[in-house]
Amino acid sequence: MDLFWNKRSLTRSRNRGMSMNFLIFVDSERNIMSKRLKVALLGGAILGLVCVVGAYLRSGGTASPAFIFALWFNRVIIGLVVGAPWDTSSKSKNLLRGGLLGLLVSFAFYSSTNFQDPISFVAGGMYGVILEAWLSRPGK
Repeated sequence: MDLFWNKRSLTRSRNRGMSMNFLIFVDSERNIMSKRLKVALLGGAILGLVCVVGAYLRSGGTASPAFIFALWFNRVIIGLVVGAPWDTSSKSKNLLRGGLLGLLVSFAFYSSTNFQDPISFVAGGMYGVILEAWLSRPGK
């Protein structure tokens, strides 16, 4: 599958002549999202559910709904970043990339909690590895 970026322009108002340019990722079949990205987003959402159950239990049921949602959404973003169309390389490099991307995205959440939830930070790296292992498995 050939992957490329497609520049599109949306016109907000023909009278004013304003337009908004943006880039969207499309594959050779003109699909907006690749299968890899769809699977990664779904995987991030599922791993996010596992993560929020663990966080809720660790907090003794005192975690706020905003905290739980932010943690779940952070896992979905990990799926988005890991599922992006990266160049293929060796399995170990792919797994390392997944782990580093998971840690990088998780750091945003970890720092927003005033560094109070290190377990969720480390779990983000593990989720990145899990997603990348699933996405780059042979015979998919």
